[in-house]
Amino acid sequence: MEEREAGLDLNRAQVLGDLWRHHWWSFEPFLRAADSLDEEEFKRDLGLSYGSVHGIIAHLIGAEMVWLKRVLDGESVMKVPGVEELPDFAAIERAWRETSDGWRHVLENEDLGRVIHYRNTKGQAFSDPVWRVMAHLVDHSATYRGILISALRLLGRTPPASGVIMYTRAINDLRF
Repeated sequence: MEEREAGLDLNRAQVLGDLWRHHWWSFEPFLRAADSLDEEEFKRDLGLSYGSVHGIIAHLIGAEMVWLKRVLDGESVMKVPGVEELPDFAAIERAWRETSDGWRHVLENEDLGRVIHYRNTKGQAFSDPVWRVMAHLVDHSATYRGILISALRLLGRTPPASGVIMYTRAINDLRF
């Protein structure tokens, strides 16, 4: 016998909204973990993608900044912001808040089927609906949270739990 969630009738906007709420929920503990590092730990090259905790977080947020400009302004940014553009934790935190607010606006606007036309950082032309861009960013974030987990472990820290099921349990106030 197949069990189904009561009243489940999801649309793309609902699913994306839930995935993005998870994205925001899951990234906040990584920001707190990064803030607890001293400057040397924050910037230490750990031999991972984008080198340091600073580099990994700057890339994750920088990618969201690029895509937000594509979606909201039709601007094809040719360079993903990184540690040069986000040189310290304060800049990262400010960019995270601004970018998160921008993506909340996109979700509320319910213009997810609109196709955007842009050039990637290599100058190649592409077209994608907003919903697919947002799905890509959720996937991108999960990848870089995984790399942050490795970075924190290399620094002798315990990384936060960030999976979708953990989010679901937390918002439903289940004990685990």
